[in-house]
Amino acid sequence: VPPHEAPRSAQRVRGEGGVWWGYGQQLFHRFSQERVYDASTVRQGAMETTLQTEVVVAGAGPAGLALATALLERGIDVICVAPSLEPWRPRYGAWVDEVSHLDIPLDQVWQRARVSFPRREPTNLDRPYGKIDSATLHRDWCAEIRDAHAYLDGVVSSLLFSADSCLIELESGARIRARQFFDASGHRGRFVVRAPMGGAWQTAFGVEVSRQGDTVSHDTMGLMLWDDGMFQDESASSIPAFYYDQPVDDENTFREYTVLAARPLVSVDVLEERVYEDHSSAERVTAETERCVIPMGHAVPSLDQPVVGFGGAASMVHPATGYMLARVLGTAPLVAETYVEVRDRPLADRSAALWRAVWPRERVRTHELFRFGLEALLTMDVDETHEFFHAFFSLPLEQWGPYQAGTATPAEVAEVMWAVFARVSRGLQVKLARAGFGRHRGKLRRLLF
Repeated sequence: VPPHEAPRSAQRVRGEGGVWWGYGQQLFHRFSQERVYDASTVRQGAMETTLQTEVVVAGAGPAGLALATALLERGIDVICVAPSLEPWRPRYGAWVDEVSHLDIPLDQVWQRARVSFPRREPTNLDRPYGKIDSATLHRDWCAEIRDAHAYLDGVVSSLLFSADSCLIELESGARIRARQFFDASGHRGRFVVRAPMGGAWQTAFGVEVSRQGDTVSHDTMGLMLWDDGMFQDESASSIPAFYYDQPVDDENTFREYTVLAARPLVSVDVLEERVYEDHSSAERVTAETERCVIPMGHAVPSLDQPVVGFGGAASMVHPATGYMLARVLGTAPLVAETYVEVRDRPLADRSAALWRAVWPRERVRTHELFRFGLEALLTMDVDETHEFFHAFFSLPLEQWGPYQAGTATPAEVAEVMWAVFARVSRGLQVKLARAGFGRHRGKLRRLLF
């Protein structure tokens, strides 16, 4: 893992227990020895504990609730801290084979997916894709949380660590002492130390519209329907973009215009304007819309810190696709099992084991390879992007599936890279070679070999 720095606004204070970072009221402690830190040397007055629990999970999105319920189901006392338990707004989806073993409810399944490009034959993927029944999943998880009296309305503002526990203060002034703290509050999470954002952004805007004139069967989902450069940047260059098409029934479909990755960010408002240019108000079926901004390419966090991240706060978003949900749902039980196994260890050892459950060493290498893939994508124009993905989806499912899911090993990622390289034109090969063997070629070689 490359060196990480605390944000510039942080203040570092060395005390008896090691090094602390202060973010206004927010404090980090990177352990150097197993001794209780005297909080009075950082801020005046001692904080009195008002609640006791074993684990605190900050965040009530899919990552936070998946982890909190997985811990509860294994008999761990948990408090989930979040501003609310309101239903999630995004429409979550996943390949059916990636979630079928997780007992996740689906409210719609398309038997196949379709990828299309201008001036190229479309590619049909015989792989079922499902829309997660978010309402049912959220309701069931919230019921578990409430039945266990494991929810506390609030926002975490500061943390203090001793050798074996954490003192957590909320913005309301409430305080909790716990043995372990997980930050699952999203990619803006304030308590996980990682390198500054250096990737790109995926943005999307979706709305339900009429399928008038659409001849594709309603049991086929449009996974990536590419267009001839929907948007332009400041230099008037076209930005590669596509749309998802998820048929609701024979008459209506949910269409989501998406910029896969861009630097700088393409505003969701720009995508919304494009949608309404393409679809008159008469075609719009419902007032329901979706607005998404997803960070792409965050570095893996420092794995030697007492705060354990999960979900977006732990950079679990796939750097080259933006996918994360299936991985979060599959990893939450593993992290919970790991906690049960290491719960009696000192905090530093316990957190290190939990971080390895989130980020096994091989997966760290794979993530860094995906970040190289993201950088290569960012150099491509519209036609090159179409050529790249046409080659990618011409590979066997056994190759592109694990790559897209993020479960491929470094060797499998290298195999996919070479297979795509062999299928594209000479001009694109030169561009990919420059991306792979430029100033970071030494690092790429280490990751691959």
